[in-house]
Amino acid sequence: MNDEQRVDIKLGERTFSFSIPADEFIAFGKAKKKIEKLLEEINAPEEKFDHALVQIALKFAIEYEIKNEDLSSNSEINERALDDLTNKIKLFINQ
Repeated sequence: MNDEQRVDIKLGERTFSFSIPADEFIAFGKAKKKIEKLLEEINAPEEKFDHALVQIALKFAIEYEIKNEDLSSNSEINERALDDLTNKIKLFINQ
């Protein structure tokens, strides 16, 4: 049995491939859409995206999705978690 799932994220003309734990696949599906939208909104130059940055953003987004499932009844906490995720990604992009 394989404990990892191979996934891809396409940003602009670039495709980033990752292996994630199989138990994070559902959270990944939700996180992927949020990461793509968030990075589009941040409007960072495509050359700023590297594999490590996208992987970190993906990991933060998966963590957010997992927390969101656990705390789905508290929208204030969810909003703070999303703001925190956005700020972390902006920090990485602006390094």
